[in-house]
Amino acid sequence: MIGYIRLRNYALELLETELSDKLVYHGIHHTLDVLKNVNFLIRVENVNSHDAKLLRVASLYHDIGFTQVYKDHEEKGVKILKAAMLKFNCDMKNFSKMASMIMATKIPQNPKNDLEKIICDSDLFYLGKGMYYKISETLYEELKTYGFIQSEKQWKDIQVSFLSNHRYHTAYCRENLEKPKQQRVEEILSGKKS
Repeated sequence: MIGYIRLRNYALELLETELSDKLVYHGIHHTLDVLKNVNFLIRVENVNSHDAKLLRVASLYHDIGFTQVYKDHEEKGVKILKAAMLKFNCDMKNFSKMASMIMATKIPQNPKNDLEKIICDSDLFYLGKGMYYKISETLYEELKTYGFIQSEKQWKDIQVSFLSNHRYHTAYCRENLEKPKQQRVEEILSGKKS
């Protein structure tokens, strides 16, 4: 994909300089973590090099809309990606594929193809990992700061509902992360974090 390096560098620059300090969950660290997970699933799922680059760009832009808005940040991210591709004279034939990947990460996730499944699972990989509580605490703080939740009980209810209804999409995540993620529900309900 022509312009990959420029798109990557531009995304990283925006994320480093334009994100609010209040985004303790949706900071650049989250995007870099998603990129790491994407790279892992690219290998596991044996994704070809062209689609791998598209996945990497989409992962870098999937939350870049937070540089401008909180609500509907995915739509804003698609606009930022389009503007960047035009700015760097990229071939626009890849735009709609990457835009669809970004939009697939919108909650509730509804991926339509394998690439969208990979980015969706990469975005929420942590739900089935041991660092769930540490990462979810940053989301709790962020949502509290932005006034989306008011109490720990409300947060507990949101976690239980979200974890119970979420499903992984790739074979790797279904086999390796689904069961630990469902254990989080039992732990939260019983008040016993692991």
